[in-house]
Amino acid sequence: MEPGSSVLLVVDISNAYPNQTQWLINSTAIRNSSFAEIETYQSNTNMTTSILQLLSIYLNNSGIYSITANNSINSSSLNFLIKIYGKYYLIQ
Repeated sequence: MEPGSSVLLVVDISNAYPNQTQWLINSTAIRNSSFAEIETYQSNTNMTTSILQLLSIYLNNSGIYSITANNSINSSSLNFLIKIYGKYYLIQ
């Protein structure tokens, strides 16, 4: 990906309503901010959709993004590796 790009990660979680979903970058929680927007939707067909939108990414935003979904029965995680490629600039 190039610096300044936007990223949309969409995960469908089926068969059970999760009590909690959490997005992470390099094991650190992501919260709604000027950098990221998180939305979660639950349907009446045992499906939950969680969306992470990264609004403008740069070299320091490269890393392992993951989502964890928990309920009273189980926990599951999914990982995404995002690499940002661009020119390094030396400011003097």
